[in-house]
Amino acid sequence: MSLGNIKVGTKLIAGFLIIAVLVLCVGGIGYFTLKSTGQTANNILEIDVEGADASMESTIQIISGRDALAEAMLSDDIDEVRSIAGEVKEFADETMVHLQELDEVATGEIKTLVVQAKDLAAKYRDQANELLGHQESYLVSLAEQEDIMEDFDSLADNVREDLADYEVKLTANAAIDERIDAAMESKAGMLYLKGIAEEYMGVRKLEDTKSLRREWNTGVEELDDFKGQLPGAVVTALGNFVDQAVQLMDKHDEALDNLAETYEHMELVDGT
Repeated sequence: MSLGNIKVGTKLIAGFLIIAVLVLCVGGIGYFTLKSTGQTANNILEIDVEGADASMESTIQIISGRDALAEAMLSDDIDEVRSIAGEVKEFADETMVHLQELDEVATGEIKTLVVQAKDLAAKYRDQANELLGHQESYLVSLAEQEDIMEDFDSLADNVREDLADYEVKLTANAAIDERIDAAMESKAGMLYLKGIAEEYMGVRKLEDTKSLRREWNTGVEELDDFKGQLPGAVVTALGNFVDQAVQLMDKHDEALDNLAETYEHMELVDGT
């Protein structure tokens, strides 16, 4: 049978059937393609985006922690520093949580990078804690130093008044001899030492205190030369003055040492 002998109606029906089959094939391919695409999209939403969110949150927490550290370094309030230390700990803990979430969904090279990031985050947390500890120690030393300074100033005033009273008594008794010279020189020496101690408090580097320590020791030796010409009470007061000043300078050295360690750990944190 030739195509020419087939009726027109039959030809039309056959053509429609062929087109229907083609449409079904194309539709089937489209359906399965859309289904596959949808599954891929779900994978992206459930895994890739989840990893991106965790990565973003980790970065935010690290930046927030760094900002809090900077605020602590600028603070001279020990209670505020302690409060910030709690905030930094929370930021660090949150960072580790998000990195763990990222580690659970990451694969291949990304997983390797996440493991490295977790290690760096742990180091950052430890160094941040040490940095805050040194800052707190520094502020504690400053507070103790201020307390000693108040006592020191009061003690210096008392010694000066005692020496002045002693001079008045000697002058009234016409005892203008080595004793009044000793009283005058002692008062001048005490004021000189007080000036050294006050200058010492303004030094901000530990190595810069060495020359002032040498001047102090020389001044104390010169002051000791006059003790034999002074009343026992005045000698005791001068001794207390010297001891208090040495305690004050030692406390300042401690504060400077803590400050140096603070700067050192700050560089480590920035490097991490």
